[in-house]
Amino acid sequence: LDAIWVTRLVQDKRTRVDSLGRVRPVKKKKRGAVLVALGIWPHSGRYHVLDWELAEGESGSDWDRLLSRLIERQLWQCRGLLLVVHDGGSGLQAALRRWYAEVPSQRCVFHKLRNVWQAIIVPEDSTTSQRRALKQKIIREAAAVFRASDERQAKQLMADFRERWYDTQADAVATLLRDQDDTLRFYSFLDRNRTWRAKAVRTTSMLE
Repeated sequence: LDAIWVTRLVQDKRTRVDSLGRVRPVKKKKRGAVLVALGIWPHSGRYHVLDWELAEGESGSDWDRLLSRLIERQLWQCRGLLLVVHDGGSGLQAALRRWYAEVPSQRCVFHKLRNVWQAIIVPEDSTTSQRRALKQKIIREAAAVFRASDERQAKQLMADFRERWYDTQADAVATLLRDQDDTLRFYSFLDRNRTWRAKAVRTTSMLE
């Protein structure tokens, strides 16, 4: 589950007369979110858009409209829904508690790493290349957590990251460690389902 933010043209209540004398509605740009439910079959990597909702934002009520339709279509745990992957937005999490409380959740590691990147602090007197090198070094170590051989190694790498960077990058460390269980949950699924593809269950981003 994820939202894609777009700009669209919407009709205003006003009208105007064009150069040919025709009365035209005035249109304006408006930002909005396309809430998307993407079904993924992790053993093959096949995916399909199940449903989508054009919304004002990502509030719980916005997500309610989409999730309620999935429930009406009998997309339930007992019918094969094993895991919900999402970015951890508060509105979506509230809606999931209402509609899919029994289904395990996985926090998207792409969003997690993006948040870690934004939390990295670089020295003010560093050059552009030094800033880039430091951030890339830190983010590579953070990303290694999600490419470990199993959950045990992932937790060890997470502990190593904390020990190495806590004194100078406390915010980045806190961001990586936050919601640890939800972020590392995909390892238990991969352990029980050896034919599953990791990228199908650890991120909402098709960029991976």
